[in-house]
This record gives sequence, structure tokens and C-alpha cells, in this order.
Amino acid sequence: MNGHAGWRGLSAFLTVVFSFCFIVPPSFAAQAGKKAVTKEISGRVSAKTPYYIAIAYDESSDPAKGYEVLIPIEGNISVSHAKSLDQIKEGDTVSVQYDEETRPTPDGEKVFRKAKGLSFVKSAVADVESGVLGAD
Repeated sequence: MNGHAGWRGLSAFLTVVFSFCFIVPPSFAAQAGKKAVTKEISGRVSAKTPYYIAIAYDESSDPAKGYEVLIPIEGNISVSHAKSLDQIKEGDTVSVQYDEETRPTPDGEKVFRKAKGLSFVKSAVADVESGVLGAD
């Protein structure tokens, strides 16, 4: 047997192994146009259903100058500092962790969101009428 035959076999083997390193699996190729990132936002719950939660944020002193984001809820999400999502009410302050994915569409890029978890921060501030405490 020739001493070089062993090297040729090893060389062919390494060529095959390295070629697999550069082949893109179909699942990665399908996601090539997508950009996904996990984000977190804190703010006031402005609306809530079993299917979505809307968070008003950056309201400073004037809620009319703030922003709002709608985050879909699909299935069960983790909830901390509250027993369940049912305990969260409009006006409560929460922090929501969500996945945000940007996908190309024929009309341009579109953003898709999905809630992953929610942390209760504090209860809604109760409306107190000024005349009730100082009534004569």
C-alpha cells in the first residue's frame, strides 16, 4: 500500500466534513429574511383580552402624548408577581417580555409580536374624587 493513499482518504474525508459546515439547512434558509429579537416594555395596561394586551408607555405627565403597543398573547405565558393573567387589570403597571420579528412582505417589512412573559409592577391608581374627602 502506498503511504499517500492514506492521506488521500483523509483529505477526501475532511473535504466532505468541511463542505457540510457551509451548507445552509432549509430551516435557516427560510428564516434568512426574518429578523427576530426579544424585547421588554414597561407601562400601563390600556386594554386586555385573552388574546392581546395593550401597553401605554412614555406618557410622562400627559397620557395623550404617550405611545401604545399591542402585543398578542398566544397560549400560556409566564406571569410573575401575580397569580395569573386574569388578575391583571386595565390601569395596572406591568412589564411585558415579548418576541418581535420583522418579516419582508410584498408591501415592505412588517413587524410581528408575541408575548412571552409578564411581570406585575403595581396596581392602578384609584380615582379619588376631590369632593369626597372634604365633603361638608
